[in-house]
Amino acid sequence: MEKKPEWDKTYPRELGTSGQCAQHVLLKFLNSLPDTSIDKIHQGAFTSSTGTSDFFGVHKGAAVYIEVKAEKGKPTPKQIHFIKKKRKCGALAGIAKSINDCIDILEGGTGMEF
Repeated sequence: MEKKPEWDKTYPRELGTSGQCAQHVLLKFLNSLPDTSIDKIHQGAFTSSTGTSDFFGVHKGAAVYIEVKAEKGKPTPKQIHFIKKKRKCGALAGIAKSINDCIDILEGGTGMEF
């Protein structure tokens, strides 16, 4: 069994209401994991449609797409469609409000329910 990183000593389990702060903390956490490379998608730089996830990358050879939401944030129908489409194709994809949600996504779950 693979040893999980000791993330709870460094990173808050639940994030505050600031979307930018949440994204920064989650991105830093994700890139601290072994065999993981995650980047933030800047709308317009790589995408031409709404609904694209905030983060994309690779974890242990699998494509990863994560939509980040602040404490009270809710995904749009287009974001949910995007996540479901990527999961159907075999990617690790979901919506995260916390580091626990990110871990769930990397383990094959969906993060927060949608």
